[in-house]
Amino acid sequence: ALPGEICVSYPDGYDIRQLTNDGKMTVFPRWMADGETIIYISDKNGAPQIWEMNTATGRRSVKWSFKGSPAGIAPSPDGSRYAAILSFQGNVELYVVDPAHDKLIRLTQTPHEVEGEPTWSPDGKKIAFVRGTKNQQIWVVDVATKKERRLTSRGTQNIDPDWGKDGR
Repeated sequence: ALPGEICVSYPDGYDIRQLTNDGKMTVFPRWMADGETIIYISDKNGAPQIWEMNTATGRRSVKWSFKGSPAGIAPSPDGSRYAAILSFQGNVELYVVDPAHDKLIRLTQTPHEVEGEPTWSPDGKKIAFVRGTKNQQIWVVDVATKKERRLTSRGTQNIDPDWGKDGR
């Protein structure tokens, strides 16, 4: 596979299938709830865009376009919205992208920090994410109220948050 292309395989590396062949960077692939569709960010058309691809058919389409450099994407549990780390307004911040209503909602405003690695709670009401450059900590934000809560305070590399089915 070429660098920056998306591939799928079994966990042991068997049966590797290359899904994209664009010659452009494709980053942050995430499975949708149906287990057959992935979303990812690519600049295939010259600007960062959220793409959606059915892995069985190979059919794909652009869901949203951005200015700046996206740095993370995660589908909501029902697949209707995305948590996205975007920098088009200067600093890297966490947003909710709602393609059906053509809305982009900024959740964080941290001019001296960087966010990354968003992941939705199973009920779709909160997003866990990483904040920091040298001292990375895990935070949670309520999507409706934008109220933030820091979850970790020890260590410097608290990364890759995820939710259990029970919301923990």
